[in-house]
Formats: sequence, C-alpha cells, structure tokens
Amino acid sequence: MVDNRYQPGQRRGTQQQTRTAERPAQQRDPFNPPPDQPPATIPASKLPAGAIARGLDEATWNTLCNSIFPGALADSILLAVDYCRARNLDVLKKPCHIVGMRVQQKSMKQDGSTESRWVWRDVILPGIYEYRITARRTGEYLGHSAPEWGDPIKFGDELANGSSPITAPEWCAMTIYRWNETLRERIEYPVQVYFTEVVATKGVGGNDESPGKTVANQRWSKAPRQMLLKCTEAAGLREAFPDELGGEPTAEEMDGRTIDAETAAPAPRGKPATERPRATTQPNRETKPASGETNGPSGATAQASSATKPDQSTTASTGSPPADAPVDPATGQVRATTEQLEHVRKLLDRTGVPENGVCEKFDLGVLEDMGYDQVAQVVAWINNAV
Repeated sequence: MVDNRYQPGQRRGTQQQTRTAERPAQQRDPFNPPPDQPPATIPASKLPAGAIARGLDEATWNTLCNSIFPGALADSILLAVDYCRARNLDVLKKPCHIVGMRVQQKSMKQDGSTESRWVWRDVILPGIYEYRITARRTGEYLGHSAPEWGDPIKFGDELANGSSPITAPEWCAMTIYRWNETLRERIEYPVQVYFTEVVATKGVGGNDESPGKTVANQRWSKAPRQMLLKCTEAAGLREAFPDELGGEPTAEEMDGRTIDAETAAPAPRGKPATERPRATTQPNRETKPASGETNGPSGATAQASSATKPDQSTTASTGSPPADAPVDPATGQVRATTEQLEHVRKLLDRTGVPENGVCEKFDLGVLEDMGYDQVAQVVAWINNAV
C-alpha cells in the first residue's frame, strides 16, 4: 500500500499537482483552461452595436449589465462608459451612478409659446468615490479632519403605521486640507452642512387637496449619519478643488431630488431614457395615496375600494384640439393638453396602474408624448386594466 500522507521534507502541493495532472481532460477546471485553449467569447452579433463600437467584450458587458448597473438600460450603461472614459476612470469600479430623475423641459406650442413639462431621464452623476479619486490625482489632497456632529434632532412626521421620526445630527462639519505649492503651506477649507437642507424626503398619505406627511426616504432613514457625512465631504471637496470637480453634485446629494434646470431641447422620440425610477438609484416619485388609503407595514399602499372604480369620462379628447395645445416639434403631432395629462395621472393614482405600463402599451417615450386623440384610448385601457 502506498502511503500518501504528508512526509517531512516533502514539498507541499506535490500530491495535489500530481492528482490534477492525472485528472481526465473532461474533468479539468473549466475556469482555468489550458493555455492553448482560448476562453469562450460571445458572438459579436449578440453584443449591442454600441458595446462593439466601444470595444467592450462579453465579460465586461455582462459585468456592467448584471453587477455594476443592474436593471439599467443599455443606452444608459453606454453613457456611463463614455462618461468614465472622458474622465479617465475605470467604469468597473463604479465611480459614477445612473440616476433616473425628473427633468424640467420646455416645448413649443402651436401658437408659438413655450410650455414646461417634466420628463424622466437617466442622468450620470459622480459618486463620492469619484470626488476622492479626482482630488487625490492632483497630488495636493491631504485628507480631511475628523467630522464634527451637531446635537441630535428629530426629523419627519409620525405615520399611522407606527413609523417614528428618525434621529439624526443637526449638522456635520469637517475641514478639507489641500497643499498649495505656491505658498508652500497647507490650506484649510472648512465646511458645515445641515441635515434639514440636504436630506431626501418623500410624501406619504397625501392627495390633491392635502400634501400629506413628509418623511426621509428609505436610504436616509436607514443611514442618516452616513449620508450626511458623504454630503459634507462632497461639499468640502468641491470648495477645495473647484477646477477639478466643478459644480456637479454627487449622486448621494441628489438622492430623491429633481433637476430644476430647464432645457429648450425637443422631447426625445422612441423609448424613454428610463422606464421609471429603478432600484436604489431612483428618485422618490411615489404614488400619493388618495383619501381613505393607508400604508401597511410593507410600505405598499392599500387602496380604498372606491379608488378602483372605472373612470367614466373621456377627458374631452374628441373634436378639434384647442389652439394652445402643445405640438411635438419633431413630428407636428398635437399632444395631450395639461388638463388631460392631469386627468390621466389622477386616474393612474386611483387605480394603481403604473405610468410606465401605459408608455409601453402605447409606445410612448413619456406620458407627455401622448397624442391629443389618444387620451380616450388610454383612459379606456386603464379602466380595463383594473
């Protein structure tokens, strides 16, 4: 009998190497193919054209879609790739975030006037990690002081489901240090950020007549000190490195917020940049419950029985459109009026039908792309979907 036990003086791993060498070829480790066997690759036809144009292989693309930016649209992922390449960043380290946000946009009416409307867009925002990387690349970033915290405060309203206001520091302060080569000394950049000025909130239990109650969103409720610290550090880094970072806020600072800047660009056609806010990168545009609704422990809204009754009106979408109805500058199609859009959204709120479901059914980029003559069809479809 051969003694296979380890003997003193024997090189460790010899037995394992021998057993591996004796293993049949079909049982070899599939994750470590022989040098003469190239790794399997996906056919080029199965990769998006944009990924092929950017030289992305299967492994990188699958990682971006399934791990780095799960749930994001392909065009948005490619936008993040371009963003990182322009700033010489490794996209696989996720220095930026794809954030679905509501952007205020202007469109031209038939009478020549302009109308502002809100549309969903995927926006690429830097994370606090990109701020740190960019600051350290200058060779002048000397770190920051230990954070200082204000007295604890209560924030948010108490809800009927038993949720209590969160406890958070009133403010956070720190000092960013940067080396000044001209002066040959360290320059200090102190900054102080107040919790109530940066916390992301959401409305609960409101309707058209009453705004309801205000609470911190899920992320800020779970880690208020961490989020406040990130916002404080980001504000300090922007002050210390204005040329390198500019004025673009981080994803942590914009969590749950909207972009107020207006753009005169025409509304995009085709699929929206984002179907609806998704996963952890979404802003809070939660459907406000109508009167008589309550929020259960799971956070889902319990609809009152009367909220699911079909809408009997057709929103006056027959006949000639009014003179001030918005017009799509790209196609010349008359869009739904503001009153029609408000009516449809109220119907969506009452029935619980998701807005992106309507967009997919009628091939709309956003609800505002709905034609004037489509309103009656959309209302009928929503009623039948209940």
